[in-house]
Amino acid sequence: MIAIAAVACALTASAWADTRFGGWQGTLGSQPIHLCYTAQGAGYAPKAYYYDRILKVIDLRDVEGGAPAGTGDSAAGNVEPSEVALEESRNARIVLLKPEGDAMSGRWENGTRKVEIRLRRIAGSSSESPCGGDAFNSTLEKRFKVTHRARSLGGVAYDEIQASFGGPHSIEYRGFRLTGGSSINQVINKGIDDQMPANDEALRNRFQSYSRNALARNGSECEYTFEAEPQAVTSRWLLVSFGESANCGGHQTAVYGWKTFDRTTGKLFSVFDYLEPHEVKAGAGRPTMVDWPGFRALLDHAWRAQPNAVDWCADVGGSPQTAWLMHPTREALVFNAELPGSMMACAGDIEIPWAKLTPLLSAEGRKVLAGMQAEISTVRFPQK
Repeated sequence: MIAIAAVACALTASAWADTRFGGWQGTLGSQPIHLCYTAQGAGYAPKAYYYDRILKVIDLRDVEGGAPAGTGDSAAGNVEPSEVALEESRNARIVLLKPEGDAMSGRWENGTRKVEIRLRRIAGSSSESPCGGDAFNSTLEKRFKVTHRARSLGGVAYDEIQASFGGPHSIEYRGFRLTGGSSINQVINKGIDDQMPANDEALRNRFQSYSRNALARNGSECEYTFEAEPQAVTSRWLLVSFGESANCGGHQTAVYGWKTFDRTTGKLFSVFDYLEPHEVKAGAGRPTMVDWPGFRALLDHAWRAQPNAVDWCADVGGSPQTAWLMHPTREALVFNAELPGSMMACAGDIEIPWAKLTPLLSAEGRKVLAGMQAEISTVRFPQK
């Protein structure tokens, strides 16, 4: 469906049929390259190329006005231009001539330096999204690599997974999966990564979706990093350092912190499950920070006490839409907020000492967190 929609949009957006549309393979000078081209005039029409030897996508931007001046094309814009210029950087650009059948030539220019380009259309590329389809991506995706290593920590066995996909530093995955197959381990694995791949092919397909959607949308690579590593194990708790960032053409997001799992249930620890319930609004559903004014005030104060803190950060933290990671240390419970890239100035460890947190806890919460504090006090961080 995506490929069909992209083709329809591109083919109807200009008064002339753009015969450059599709995926192309050939050479820039003596270097083999792949190039994708979406029709002129299709709003933001992705175009890009990469050297087969390097496999790093270089996005191309339409030069203002379409064809370079002086080509003799119709000023009314209803004739396909004989040349189209695409900017690679401030000084470099690619000029593509009008194709002759399935062959297209052009040149790469940087000041007075010019290098010849010779391309041939890849069969079938005119019926798919040029930058998001097989023609442009099949060679790029050959760089998918995944390795596994059996490891253990504190008697807990796990499979360490490291994988990379696409061009250099495009998509990186460094995670793990608890082994043993118990139902509790399955719950924890889901909490570590809610898209935990069942096998290497599933991981590859997940990365392929990220990469192709970004290329089809804006002609640039998806930059995605996932990191999860077990750091400490006690009789009840598993502490995992965690980080995830994505910049794939939409809103840039990032979250870094630790996740704490209850090994008796597999559930992700949340202090909201253990706060005194008398402040919770009736019918509020699963409570969030805004349902505990006392706790909200405590966290706001801790947030504002951070170095370089700004006033509006506390407002962000108090939003019911803000997701939180939490983990214990000997001295405090530490909070990290999941924030969009535009608010990363608010990111950082927010520490609430145990002594200040305890009065806000329910009776069960005091018991559970006292046990947590006692267990954590015996652990070295990181526990390696």
